Amino acid sequence: MNKMIKPLLVCLLCVVGRTVQAQDQPATPTKASLTGFVGTTTPILDDGWGVSVGVNPAYSFSDWLALEGRVSYQYNQITGAFLSGDTGQGSDVNLLVGGRLYLTKPDKPTRIYLNALAGVNYNREQMVGEALRQEWAPGLMGGAYLSYKAYRAGVVFESKQNVGLLLGYQFGRR
Repeated sequence: MNKMIKPLLVCLLCVVGRTVQAQDQPATPTKASLTGFVGTTTPILDDGWGVSVGVNPAYSFSDWLALEGRVSYQYNQITGAFLSGDTGQGSDVNLLVGGRLYLTKPDKPTRIYLNALAGVNYNREQMVGEALRQEWAPGLMGGAYLSYKAYRAGVVFESKQNVGLLLGYQFGRR
């Protein structure tokens, strides 16, 4: 798994670097952007609730396709684990890279897009009465988003097992 982290980190840093470089030149149109997201999550199999915070750098290749990355943190309070019914808490850190596909025309202020990202996930879970569990695993994310000018809203699946509603603001290209 550690062999996957270096290439993903390099890819993500390249996207972030292009984004930061583009932020220095606001008068000219840019292909790079940086979107910050906050939201609520719920585990798929367990009962509970959570919060998510993340940042998505992106670099557009065209008006329809972009390279996208994501660094995120999710915290979940588990009120009833699947099968056992135990309570506890879990957190996830994701480092992901993938693509974004726009489904609506670029000249519209409101656009719909999909993303699919893959990378690494670090999961830490502590159930009441059990030992702390920590693991590295493949990370995945997929979502459908609605953008209006610089504002974003999305419904997503993000590893380890969270469905979420995200709200965000995009800096850079609009």
